[in-house]
Amino acid sequence: MKLEFSAGGIVVKKQNGQDVILVSQHSQHHGWVFPKGLIGDHIKDEKKEDTALREVEEETGVKGKIIKNIIFG
Repeated sequence: MKLEFSAGGIVVKKQNGQDVILVSQHSQHHGWVFPKGLIGDHIKDEKKEDTALREVEEETGVKGKIIKNIIFG
């Protein structure tokens, strides 16, 4: 069994004193998702943090910064 790992982001900004969370529409099944992608699918030996920032920008056009790591698994 081949294991694959992905990285992405939960993008939050303050707007009128409230937190607003960014989601994007998935291209294949049309559901709403947080932007993410496979680590190393574009750049060999890419770090997970670099993948997360790249994927957020590629999928949403938003340049983000990492404030906190969250690990799901």
